[in-house]
Amino acid sequence: MITTRLVVDRDPDEARHFLEYCNHPGGTAFSELRRQHSVEEPHAIKFWCLGNEMDGPWQICQKTADEYGRIAKETARLMRSVDPSVQLAACGSSKHDMPTYGVCSMSLFVKFSDYL
Repeated sequence: MITTRLVVDRDPDEARHFLEYCNHPGGTAFSELRRQHSVEEPHAIKFWCLGNEMDGPWQICQKTADEYGRIAKETARLMRSVDPSVQLAACGSSKHDMPTYGVCSMSLFVKFSDYL
């Protein structure tokens, strides 16, 4: 498993580009960059986590459950446009006394992630 960054000040395409770098066989800008870095074959990473502990106050771009759901859903859509076979995990709250603990919309996560 590898975790993508989901921060507001970054281009949402960052996760898609990272997936392309890691998994695409060749012929795209980021898969060719991997090959220039002397890694000819794709890493074939199939399990990706969409952020980690995004509700924590230590996060530079701390998110509410709704904010996380929106950006995770968009990131999932972009990543699956590169590789529809990836398995995606939505992250939960960082601990039980956080305001977002237990506030996720299961229907939202079911639409874009395979695991929670």
